[in-house]
Amino acid sequence: MDNMDLFFIRHATSIGNQESILQGQMDYELSEEGIKEAMKLKIFLPKFDIIYSSPLSRCIQTMELSSGLKSVDDKVKIDDQLMEFDFGDLQGKKKDELDLADIRKYRKIAMKDLSSNDHNGESLEIFGMRCIKVFSKIIEQSRKNNWNKILIFTHNGVIRAILEEYLKLEIGSVGNASIYGLRGDGINWHKLE
Repeated sequence: MDNMDLFFIRHATSIGNQESILQGQMDYELSEEGIKEAMKLKIFLPKFDIIYSSPLSRCIQTMELSSGLKSVDDKVKIDDQLMEFDFGDLQGKKKDELDLADIRKYRKIAMKDLSSNDHNGESLEIFGMRCIKVFSKIIEQSRKNNWNKILIFTHNGVIRAILEEYLKLEIGSVGNASIYGLRGDGINWHKLE
């Protein structure tokens, strides 16, 4: 099979990002700054066969503003598995207002304690498996439909989990409105520069 190019696009700046809120799976719309970022993405998006997106507003808005398509278009697939990590009890809280108990919960997540679920959300282990599963599904559907250029609008955690798994890259936070490209045959992947 021919190589596929997958482009992971992190949503533009949301109101939650602007306010330093642990958003997780909570639904926040783009801020004014985010709307401008999403519109600027238009000039950087490559030609594509299909778009996948998280159902959260910040991803849908980024996708619509940058691609010119709507979430109901035939070339757009919305997938719940592309949602961000579930921060459980920590969702909706400002990072700088966490109490000591919350800081301990957050630290376990940040230190990649895979099995910890003190926060009553998703464990990093379950989250990682979800990301691998959705990535595999996208590859399988792309092969079946001969899609070679795929855009994926998603979140920091999802992009990091997939890049760390398939490229063995340890990356920090993915910037808002950033694009990461991968090229591969479905098994072997490398980063597009």
